[in-house]
Amino acid sequence: MSDAKEQESVDLFDSYFDWDPSVEDSVFELHHYYRENTVNRVLQKDFICFRLSAAENFEDKMEGKAIEVYYDLALDRLKRAGKITQEEYDALAHIDISQNEFFFSKHSAGIQQYTDTKFEEYIICFSSESDDPYMFQNYGEYCLTLTRGNLLSPLLGRENLRAVFTPVLYGDDIIKYLESKIIEVIVSPDMKRDMVWFVGEVLHRLQFVAKQSKYSKENERRLIVYLPEGETKLIPEIERTESDGKRYIYLKYSKDLLCGINVWSNYEIASKDTLNKLNRFGYSIE
Repeated sequence: MSDAKEQESVDLFDSYFDWDPSVEDSVFELHHYYRENTVNRVLQKDFICFRLSAAENFEDKMEGKAIEVYYDLALDRLKRAGKITQEEYDALAHIDISQNEFFFSKHSAGIQQYTDTKFEEYIICFSSESDDPYMFQNYGEYCLTLTRGNLLSPLLGRENLRAVFTPVLYGDDIIKYLESKIIEVIVSPDMKRDMVWFVGEVLHRLQFVAKQSKYSKENERRLIVYLPEGETKLIPEIERTESDGKRYIYLKYSKDLLCGINVWSNYEIASKDTLNKLNRFGYSIE
């Protein structure tokens, strides 16, 4: 590969991972809700251990499907407004974004044209809502509070991994973002040559951060960690594992990561054994 081609590869690769659909996200404090049996596994005596699931592990069968609906709506709005031609509409309307294609790791074209590395992606979900009754009822009785900076700091500037932290987009915000990216491609002579590829990559990276409006009360943020497939020289904080055919990674953090632990006030049957154990481990519970 020539120096110029290699530099182009690096630029494309870096720009792909530097995406942020909501640059103005001002959320600093994050929250994760756990059931009692899970919080016992997360909060260890000497460290905190978060489990991230591979994208294809997601049990919610609606995951990844919302983007298909909103992409069609974005194309229709652009065509009705006269911002794209019928020819451009026809080309972009035939991009395959089926639910079985998780990001570019299983995408035959896309970024793999520019790098020999194939990636796996792992995801964990957080909320900006603190001590929220809806979140307690639906996701768990224990609310762990931490900061975005503490969550990301061990993952930044590391070899053999990339980490993206992004808000989930809901409803019309997804359509507006897609419209802006499609127009960006259409008006750029450099991108128009690879129009279908570029928009396809936008769709793949948005696939698991796009949800229906009815979920907006969750105010969700997601950490996505990309690891080279088969890479064994991982940083000490990461452990890759597989169980029942499903892939996971565990991220280990210092106990100082946590800012606090709250237990739902309506949860009257909190195990005294669990509370005593967490207190004994030095965790502060409110």
